[in-house]
Amino acid sequence: MSRREYKTINRRIQQGRIASIREGKWIASTAPYGYQRIKIINDKGYTLQIIPEQAEIIRLIFQLYLYGEQQTDGAFKRLGRQAICKKLDDMGIMPATSNKWSPSTIKDILQNPVYIGKVCWGKTIEKKVMIQGKTKKVRMKNSNFQMYHGLHTPIIEEDIF
Repeated sequence: MSRREYKTINRRIQQGRIASIREGKWIASTAPYGYQRIKIINDKGYTLQIIPEQAEIIRLIFQLYLYGEQQTDGAFKRLGRQAICKKLDDMGIMPATSNKWSPSTIKDILQNPVYIGKVCWGKTIEKKVMIQGKTKKVRMKNSNFQMYHGLHTPIIEEDIF
């Protein structure tokens, strides 16, 4: 009986999380770079608020990736993820959780729809697979994830994204 009750409670919690995502609320414990998590006034849940200094860095990353930096002859040279990391490190800009920027961090920033004002659910799924005769749970990317309009202000315009 307790196992059945646990499953019922867990199902209700998961339905509540999905309902919050549909409303555009932020349910994760940490905010992505450029945002801070704040409590919604007169309502349950959280949303994201822009940190202006970090938002400028996000805009710079997108600008360097799309257009590049201006050369001495006036032309623009596009930069890859590794070159963006090196430029940010040389400028003395620190990432949120480490000492240096990494290409995977830049890739995650460039692919994160939260910067255009969206919230996502189900980007990764967990599947059970047989590996050497044992059942293991493996996390995989899901191409059919759900995306909703968030309550937060976007940093990047959708056409740039």
